[in-house]
Amino acid sequence: LAVHAGDSCWAVDGSDYVYALCLHSASQPHTASDGLNDISFKHRRLFGFLFSLSFGDSREDAGTRAAASFTFQDLQALARKKMKFFSPASLTGRVPAEWGPLAGKCLSVIKVNTLAAEGSVLGKFHWSTPDRLPHRFMWLWDSVFHALGMVILNGPLAQELLSSVLEELTPEGLISIQMLPSGPQNPSMTQPPILAWGVWRVFSLTGDVEWLREVYPGLVKYLDWDFEHRDSNNNLLLEWTIKPWSRFCKSAESGMDNSPRFDSGRILDSVDFSVYAAQDLFSLGKIGAVVGKPREAQRHHQMAEDVTEAIHSILWDEELGFYFDKPVLNASDVSQYNLPPFRQVFASSGLLPLLLPPSSFPHSRAERLVEVLMSPDHFWTSFPVPSVSTSDPEWTEDMWRGPTWANVNYLLNVALNQQGYAREAGQLALRHLEVVREVYQSTGSLWESYDSRNLILPDKLKKKGKQVGAVCDLQWTASVTLLLLNENVVSKGYESL
Repeated sequence: LAVHAGDSCWAVDGSDYVYALCLHSASQPHTASDGLNDISFKHRRLFGFLFSLSFGDSREDAGTRAAASFTFQDLQALARKKMKFFSPASLTGRVPAEWGPLAGKCLSVIKVNTLAAEGSVLGKFHWSTPDRLPHRFMWLWDSVFHALGMVILNGPLAQELLSSVLEELTPEGLISIQMLPSGPQNPSMTQPPILAWGVWRVFSLTGDVEWLREVYPGLVKYLDWDFEHRDSNNNLLLEWTIKPWSRFCKSAESGMDNSPRFDSGRILDSVDFSVYAAQDLFSLGKIGAVVGKPREAQRHHQMAEDVTEAIHSILWDEELGFYFDKPVLNASDVSQYNLPPFRQVFASSGLLPLLLPPSSFPHSRAERLVEVLMSPDHFWTSFPVPSVSTSDPEWTEDMWRGPTWANVNYLLNVALNQQGYAREAGQLALRHLEVVREVYQSTGSLWESYDSRNLILPDKLKKKGKQVGAVCDLQWTASVTLLLLNENVVSKGYESL
C-alpha cells in the first residue's frame, strides 16, 4: 500500500491484489494523472484532502479504480447520502438527546461491519461480520443479531444479511460456524440455530412474503441437519460438539466457548441448543403457514412441542429450580480423556427456557427462574446478566465464565416480555443501556463483553486465560443496544422503565 502526497496515485503489490491509495487537495479542481487514467472534476472545498483506497489485479487496474471514485460532482450531496444512514429518523421514533451519542455509535459500528457482496462464496448478497479484526468472518448466529438491528434501519438489507448465511448451506444441510468470501473456515461445526427465529422477526417488520418463500426450504434443511447430526441419543435434546482436549475453548460451536458448563469435556444434552432448536421449530411453523405449507407447518409445530416437553421433563432440576445440561453417558470418552466429574453450573443458558411459549411453560417454574435471575446472589449484578452466576465457584472475568454479553441480554429481554414479566424486562433493558453508555463514554467503544460487576473496563478483562481484554466495537453489541433503545426508550419512554 502506498501513500500519495500530491495529485497522483501510487500502488503496491499485496498478498492477493494490488492496492492503491490516491490522495489530493480538496480545495482545487483535480486531475488524476500518473499514466493510469485522466479524470477531471470541480467541487466545493469541504475537507483539506480526499483519499480513495482500492484494489485490482494490476497497478493500472487498482489506480484507475481509486482515481475513478473522484468523478462525483457534488461532494455535499454525496456526504448527505452517506450520512443518511446515521439519521435518528431511521429509528421508529425520536431518540432522546441524552441517548443520541450512543445511538450514533451503534449506527457507526453496524455500518462499518456490513459488507458488500464479494468473492466466489459471499458474492450474491450483502453480509456482515462481528468486527473487522480479529473475527472478520461471517458467523452464523452473529449474523442473526446483526439483521435484527439492521431491520429497523433498512429492511431489505436485513433480509440480505440472513440470505447470505443461508447461501452457505451445504447439500447435506450444514451451515458452517464461520465463512469467508473464499469459503467455510470450519466445515465440521455449526452454531446456535436461531435463523428461523431471526427470519420470522425480520419478516414481521418487512412483510416480504416472497423473501420468506425463498428462504423457507433452507431453514427446514438446516434444522433437519441439526437433529440428524447433534442428537446422538435420539431424545430430541441437542448436543454441542465438545473438544475435551482443549484447555480454553471446549465448545466453540455453542458460542459460549469457554463456559464452565463444558469443563468436564463430556457430551451434553444442552439446554440452550435445545431451546434454540425448539424456538426455531415454532418459528418454522409460523413461516410454513404464511408460505402455504400447512401440513409442514403443523409438523414443525408438533416437533417444537415435543422438544419443549423433553426440555421440561429432562433438564429441569426441581430441587434447585433451574435448568441444567445433562451428560450423555459415554464411558469410552471418560476413560480416553481422563475427564473430570460433571457438575451442574448455574449459567445464563439455564435461563433461556423462558424463550419457550408461555402456553407450554409451567408458571411456577417461570416464577422460580425469574426469582433466580433477579437475585443479587445469582444473576442480578451491577451489570446483569452474567454468563455464570456470581455464586458459582468458577465465576471469573474471563469471557463466558462470568462477563455479561449483549446478545444474551437481548434474548432474556425478549423472554421476560414473552412470559409477562414486563417490569423485569424493562429493568434489564435500562440497566444494559446505562452501563453500555457509561463504558462508551469512558472508552469510546462498544465491547464484546462487560464485567458483570462493572468494576473493570472491558479492555482489562481476560479472554481464554489471557489478559488481553474484550474485542471492541462488536456489531452484535451495537445491534442489540440499538434494539433495546428502540424497543424500550424510544417506543415506551425512558421514564416508564
